[in-house]
Amino acid sequence: MMTSRAAVASRFLAFLGSRRIEYCVVGDVRRLPAEIHSDIDIVVDPRALQHLPTDLLEFCAGNELQLVQCLRHEVDAFYFVLSWLGDGGRPNFLHLDLCADYCRGGALFLTARELLAGRVEAVASNGTPKGFFVASPSRAFIYYLLKRVDKASLDERHGEFLSAEWHRDPVAALEGVHRFWTGAHARTIAEAADTGRWGMVVAALTELRRELRRRARRPHRGLGPELARRLGRVLRPTGVLIAMVGPDGSGKSTLAEIVVRDLAPAFRRTRSAHFRPQVGRRLAPGAPVTDPHGQPSRGFFGSVAKAAYYLCDFVVGYVWQVRPHLVRSTLFLFDRYVYDLEADSKRFRYGGPRSVLGIVRRFTPQPDLVILLDAPPDVLRARKPELPPAEVAQIAERYRRVVGGLPNGSIVDAARPIPEVAASVEAAVLRFMAARMQRRMRRSARDSGHLTVRTAGAS
Repeated sequence: MMTSRAAVASRFLAFLGSRRIEYCVVGDVRRLPAEIHSDIDIVVDPRALQHLPTDLLEFCAGNELQLVQCLRHEVDAFYFVLSWLGDGGRPNFLHLDLCADYCRGGALFLTARELLAGRVEAVASNGTPKGFFVASPSRAFIYYLLKRVDKASLDERHGEFLSAEWHRDPVAALEGVHRFWTGAHARTIAEAADTGRWGMVVAALTELRRELRRRARRPHRGLGPELARRLGRVLRPTGVLIAMVGPDGSGKSTLAEIVVRDLAPAFRRTRSAHFRPQVGRRLAPGAPVTDPHGQPSRGFFGSVAKAAYYLCDFVVGYVWQVRPHLVRSTLFLFDRYVYDLEADSKRFRYGGPRSVLGIVRRFTPQPDLVILLDAPPDVLRARKPELPPAEVAQIAERYRRVVGGLPNGSIVDAARPIPEVAASVEAAVLRFMAARMQRRMRRSARDSGHLTVRTAGAS
């Protein structure tokens, strides 16, 4: 089993070559594959795009990997996340940004044909071949320059790479500069590339970006493909909603922090909340409750009214706060959820009919995954001794009954050391993501008669 990102990256690039897929790695490739600090940008032949998801699934199956994420951030650009478990069961990730034509914000900068033309095999500083292809020096220069200017971000390391590529073919690199900038702007860039002093370019990034956007071509695809891409992201969000539930003493708060930290690389962003969305308030985990069962339960009417309020908050909060984050590829984790209300109603001072809680759960938006942190009563009481043993056992049994009957439920033994429990939770989340990818691809294949990146990429 591979345990390093460098090994996985090298194997994937070799896989592309074995499939006779024309590609080149772009960006600062000087330390690849030994050092990978972010995603790997790869330009591929446009004809290969429609097969990429199935190719990636086959690659993962043959290398003990999981394809857990696919974000279509441009019509012809896809961001894939591959995952595998390393030492101690902790997840590792490799991020692949594959595109045909190079576009940003819908503006076409460079075509795939341009970037692939004249590609060369990468070599190390000692002249040893690295075993993968990169863009020719002038095209590597203009690609990276366009990327840094459009992001309005250019530091010393970026400048070093740009100047190195410039000096390998200054005539062709200057032609690329004149394609997007004229006059003083073009002269400023050329002087910076030649001397290695990029201060003037950094100071003029805003103006350079404005001119670049004016001169960039719009894709000749019309609005249809872009609208389809956006609609696909809305209908099939790439975020994941997790509810981590369990009795007091099961370690939810500690584990929630670890899981969010470890799985963050598989998402664009992360969010955490305690129990419910709390519409109108800043999302954040709540303060620890030291005596959760110390206050008396509300009466019938007060309990029913509070349950109705919770239901409104779950529904409105999901539509207003949670779902938009899921569309933007967010890992959204709730520490407690509606299932805690049903399993441990005394904790929430609920004294009304159990049937009302069933209604609340039925109409509350369901998470993608419900994870119960389960432990024997003696372990739970050793961590939280406020309740008598019999009541702790009853609460734990109700949790198992509620979550055990859910199709999206997963029960994890929380009596083990925290690193082991975290590894089990993270593995469950990654299994869900990998299975979701495969379901969406199968559905796409069934609907269209053959698997295309258009539908799979909207996962």
